[in-house]
Amino acid sequence: MSLPVRGHKSVMATSYPSESVRRVKEAADIVEVVAGHVALKRTGGSYKGLCPFHGEKTPSFVVHRERGFYHCFGCGEGGDVIAFVMKQQGLSFPEAVRELAQRFHVPLPAEEAGDDGRERRLRAALYEANRKAAELFRRLLLGPPGAAGRRYLAERGIPGALGERFGLGFVPDRWDTLVKEAPRLGLDPETLLAAGLVSRHETGRLYDRFRGRLIFPIFDPRGRVIGFGGRILGPGEPKYLNSPETLVFDKGRTLFGLCQTQAAIRQAGRCVLVEGNFDLLALVAHGIEAVAAPLGTALTRAHLRLLRSHCQELILLFDADAAGLKAALRAVPLVLAEGFEARVGILPAGEDPDTFVRRHGRAGLEACLAAAQPLPEFVCERLVAEHGLSIAGKGRILGELAPLIRDMAQDPIRRSVLVSHVSDRLKLAPDQVLAAVSRPQPQTLPPPRQSAGRQVDLPLQERELLNFLLACPGELDRLAAAGVGAVFSSAAGRAIWEAMQTVRQQEGCPDWSALTLLLGDGPERILVTAGLAAAPAWTPELAAQAAAEMLTRLERLHLRQERDQILTRIQEAQAAANDRLLAELLKAKMALDLRLASPPGAGGHFH
Repeated sequence: MSLPVRGHKSVMATSYPSESVRRVKEAADIVEVVAGHVALKRTGGSYKGLCPFHGEKTPSFVVHRERGFYHCFGCGEGGDVIAFVMKQQGLSFPEAVRELAQRFHVPLPAEEAGDDGRERRLRAALYEANRKAAELFRRLLLGPPGAAGRRYLAERGIPGALGERFGLGFVPDRWDTLVKEAPRLGLDPETLLAAGLVSRHETGRLYDRFRGRLIFPIFDPRGRVIGFGGRILGPGEPKYLNSPETLVFDKGRTLFGLCQTQAAIRQAGRCVLVEGNFDLLALVAHGIEAVAAPLGTALTRAHLRLLRSHCQELILLFDADAAGLKAALRAVPLVLAEGFEARVGILPAGEDPDTFVRRHGRAGLEACLAAAQPLPEFVCERLVAEHGLSIAGKGRILGELAPLIRDMAQDPIRRSVLVSHVSDRLKLAPDQVLAAVSRPQPQTLPPPRQSAGRQVDLPLQERELLNFLLACPGELDRLAAAGVGAVFSSAAGRAIWEAMQTVRQQEGCPDWSALTLLLGDGPERILVTAGLAAAPAWTPELAAQAAAEMLTRLERLHLRQERDQILTRIQEAQAAANDRLLAELLKAKMALDLRLASPPGAGGHFH
């Protein structure tokens, strides 16, 4: 099945939705994809950051993981994960699908027959280029150009033997260190570009990606160098820079240090997860070997599956600040879904694993790990500390926990343990906790601001109805049968309503991914993605109740509008001295007054 699409040429040639595209969208974590370009912070059930598509100082860019949509309330850009990749990287629809399929390892129908070994040879060339670059960076660290790097490592308490073990290197603050050495190393420009070691200026000149940085080679579990991380030593941003993702390097599936520490992790039966490269090196320097670190990205299920074959237990040792708490909270559903026994080490305020172990030594850190809290207890205690146990505080805690408890629906035993712990701590019955986390959390959706003539707004009643339908697509047929389509009187509202009916007819059930595609790049699509990005979750029971209430409210609004029209006509009849018409209108007004004065019904029709 394919939908007619307007407004985007690159999509028009592609049937949508296909089963392959659906699999890609299901596998691709939109928060993980967007977080590669935007610093996101969790706010309730969504994530917020500065829009990458227009300049702004106040975050108005929202990403909703459960619905798979993003939306900017400033410029109006919005869509699903494929739309984000298209916009961010300037790709066509098929190119964006292929990009995401490769990243999240979703097989697509073959586009070329046979395999002539080109990919295998390219992989081998990338491994070789990375190996030679790592050897060069290591020589530079040990030679005269690396004095600043050696001094910095000494200040951070990293001994030379540990630097050798992890292959640490250095590159001077020059644009062409590797570029000039490449011919002697037997490395051609195209391979260097494919490995992400160099970039090409618009003039065509090549220049080094890593400059003036301490270098951390990134190894796969087999000991092959697949990429690099670089820590800048002087002023400049970013402080840490990783290789771009390549045919051999996927940071969402790679853990720093695992190549060197995997034997210790297997022997200990546990892994201490830290956030930074220096956190890991500091722990190893103090004899704590069973440790690994993500590469500047949020923990993913691929990371955890990589560890699953090595150990049964995880200890999350994140920074003792708000960002560390949020990182731990993000990891909870993933860790529990993979079946780990997991605890969280709690550091004193202002400390991170690096500073703590250097100050208190191995014994101090081992004591911290021994006192690590089980994951449910940690989450609950930190939220209580943040929000308190007032009625409002309990409501905020349950709001924060709602996505986590819902995500655990497939693991009823662990879910029951968490609910029991939460109910004990908040002094609520388990049924009350479950009811609260199933209840939609109130959110205020501001009307889109005008920007570059692309956005339109809907009348309040149309916007409320649209947002409800986006959040509760299962109520579409019921409301449509009641005639609420008549409420959409604006041009934008009518276009959205008609698109909803088209999707309903062609899909068999409402699929708002198809809806956004059908609306193309017009202003109506902005209204839809805004609603999808901010709409709360509803249980079927609450959705049915809200639909009934909405029908009643809209019916009475319709009656009041009809009464206002009759009042206007009464004034006209009086002015024209038309007694016969006046009597009919007064009778009609009386009937409407009686209906408005009667108790609200269960709904009405809007024909």
